[in-house]
Amino acid sequence: MLNRWLLAISVLIFIASCKEEGKSNEGIAVVVTTTIVSDIAHQVLPTSFKIKNLMGVGVDPHLYKSKSSDHRDLENADLIIYSGLHLEGKMTSIFETLSQKKKVFALSDGISKESLIPLAENYSSYDPHFWTNPTLTKKGIQHLSEQLQKAFPNHKDSINIKTNLYLSELNSASQKID
Repeated sequence: MLNRWLLAISVLIFIASCKEEGKSNEGIAVVVTTTIVSDIAHQVLPTSFKIKNLMGVGVDPHLYKSKSSDHRDLENADLIIYSGLHLEGKMTSIFETLSQKKKVFALSDGISKESLIPLAENYSSYDPHFWTNPTLTKKGIQHLSEQLQKAFPNHKDSINIKTNLYLSELNSASQKID
């Protein structure tokens, strides 16, 4: 009788641990770099996407040194979104390497170089703080949305709806500022 109870308890513990493990694997794992990128990701991605932000409030992304836990999170991510234009400094090479084997998107990829403020006379680098310009931010968001819709066709409609709503809110806020 005792053996049956032990077996039953063992089976229940096994089943519970499997369900718990399944919970952590639900949704699409997304790693973002900064709070600004995190805010954008939360606005355009479905709630089933699980977003993890590497850099919290007050962290300078220019000087950020990634930790081993960051590398683990990036390796385990299904999707990585970062600002771009070397805002994340030393992490840029990590993103370039990871883009060979997973979905990695930079918000700045949707912005033409002609729209950006050059930091040098030879136009080899640009001011990475494009989000201070609502027009550039909206271009980055629209491009990101298009890339996400291609990468995750099962979520295309949701991403499109959420993006359009967010862009509408940004347009309204921009008009109030102007």
